[in-house]
Amino acid sequence: MNLNYILGFLTAYLSLGVPGQVFAETLCDFDFKSDLRVTLTDERIDESSGLVASRRDRGMFWTHNDSGDVGRVFGIDSTGETRAIGVLEVDGKDFQPNDAEDIAFGPCTESPDGCLFLADVGDNDKERPAVFVYQFVEPKIGETKIDKFVTTEIKYPDGAYNVEALLIDPNSMLDGQGPMGYLVEKTEGDARVWRVRLSGGKQKAKQVATLKRPKSGILGGLITGGEASPDGSFIVLRTYESILMLCSEKSGRSSTKKFVNMFTNSKIKSIIPPDSVQAEAIAVGLNGAIWFTSENTPTPLVSMKAIPPIAKTRAKSCGCVSISNRPPTSLLGLIPLLMFTLFRHKKKTSKEASA
Repeated sequence: MNLNYILGFLTAYLSLGVPGQVFAETLCDFDFKSDLRVTLTDERIDESSGLVASRRDRGMFWTHNDSGDVGRVFGIDSTGETRAIGVLEVDGKDFQPNDAEDIAFGPCTESPDGCLFLADVGDNDKERPAVFVYQFVEPKIGETKIDKFVTTEIKYPDGAYNVEALLIDPNSMLDGQGPMGYLVEKTEGDARVWRVRLSGGKQKAKQVATLKRPKSGILGGLITGGEASPDGSFIVLRTYESILMLCSEKSGRSSTKKFVNMFTNSKIKSIIPPDSVQAEAIAVGLNGAIWFTSENTPTPLVSMKAIPPIAKTRAKSCGCVSISNRPPTSLLGLIPLLMFTLFRHKKKTSKEASA
């Protein structure tokens, strides 16, 4: 038996501070509460429509404006300051999307670290013959011209739809065919979900699911943004009034089937966040926290952190609630084994030293 293994395991477990005998399989088992609220200082961000956590610079996020702005992304930090700006260019001129509604991060062939995906997919009048997603490497700190980006032209199989949410399966490059994106319809009633390969050129979207989400508020739970967690184990969708969380059956890396099943077979957790007036942008931080902005000005940047479920056991004497922060008894049983192994290890070491 390896002494270092036992010591390492026991130390790591005790350092987690996990409440006794409570193990949440996914973040859908957790509660969320507001953790931070700042105001974006850059007046150029006047209609924040999408949000995604940077993978290059920890603690930074990328956002963009809704329709009417040029194709640019703003790198903001958790204090609300702008640290970077990336502007899409074509032939030396600023490129202007039709209706940019969301931004996502995902794997790509252009960089081993992944790319940003700007979703020009809005269509309020449902009349666009095609929509577009622009894929590019994360800009560096400062102001950067983005003159190299991959354009994917997307057509739906049966007409035009209004979409404001793009999600990327973070494990979709495992088949070697390019990143896989998911578009979620903004509509009253059940929402269609399409899958499309974001490998550039012309692509056809295929409907793979219908999301039966709970209706809420006067706007009926219209989906205005979305993102997959960095490991693909859960999805968050933004509505004007709430956040919907969809989790896979077990945490960990996803397969394509498991990712699609989250739209149809998941229990939907509804979170009512603060600052939800005209809210359209949502992101998942690298630590699992949920971040969002709204299209209001001045623009708030808000985070909600996960609170582990607490073990509540009824005290025998008074019927009150007690909270245990001890590790499970079964794990405490390892301590005698650990002491015995330590003794054997020292005895063996002493014999080897005297030989």
